[in-house]
Amino acid sequence: MTPTIDRERIERTHSLIRPHIRLTPVMELTGADFGLSAFPLTLKLELFQHAGSFKTRGAFANLLTRAIPAAGVVAASGGNHGAAVAYAAMRLGVPAHIFVPTVSSPAKITRIRAYGADLVVGGDRYADALADAQHRGLAEADPSADVDAHDPAAKLAILAMLAFRRRIDPSHIARVGIRGVGPAQLEAGRNRGFVIKLIAAATSHDDVSIEADVRPRMVPVDAPMARVHGAMNAIALDAQYAGSLVFEGPGAGPDAAASAVLADLLRAAKGAPASAGSLLATLADLPAASVAPLGPKNPYPAAS
Repeated sequence: MTPTIDRERIERTHSLIRPHIRLTPVMELTGADFGLSAFPLTLKLELFQHAGSFKTRGAFANLLTRAIPAAGVVAASGGNHGAAVAYAAMRLGVPAHIFVPTVSSPAKITRIRAYGADLVVGGDRYADALADAQHRGLAEADPSADVDAHDPAAKLAILAMLAFRRRIDPSHIARVGIRGVGPAQLEAGRNRGFVIKLIAAATSHDDVSIEADVRPRMVPVDAPMARVHGAMNAIALDAQYAGSLVFEGPGAGPDAAASAVLADLLRAAKGAPASAGSLLATLADLPAASVAPLGPKNPYPAAS
């Protein structure tokens, strides 16, 4: 069970990491700088943190709050996380072994090596596909949140809270990423009439128990979910009276991201929060619901 995160725990962790991190600068702007009404806008410039990102805080927190074996620490990363772990390990005198794909930024690779970590760069097939997705703006520079299923788990938690009216802690959602899905599995699935998709799914029984997880699953080729490609995302709902509904639309890329950000800025400028945000706010003080994994069979057979 994930420990409770309260003010006392945050202050205790802050006191541990404070000697090792920078207080990153804050820039005060106004919405007028972006052609909006003149509302206050604050940017926190985490690029000036040690190792170049906010992840340095998490790296120090992890290393300072647990016992580190003599062999040191291991991290797999697209770049930022690996650099943060390497820097924290260097400062604390801990051996670090960092694994990154070949598409990692050369600057990040140089930085990790400069911090004295044992660096392994590899993974061409996965890296080629990831590089193409990054080139088209469909994957982040550090893709770990996507490929390790952390981002879909967080989105699933939001959707499940809206659907079930229960507070859900994303860390309670079991997840399996796509790093372990290789060409042999994809080909075997095609031969059996399936495609492999990363599926985030949740269900509730009698408005009490909740089951949810994120994992690669074998989707029949004739199912609507099997025909979702590229930057498109889809949501399938099983409603009590409306039956099965599928909604599909762009879920990544520069235009889709810009549209979502601009919509949020306009709502903020008008002081009109989205209705979904207002509903989620009503759940904030509720205890987190217990969440069990869906398991390997539903809604589609697990691929890994």
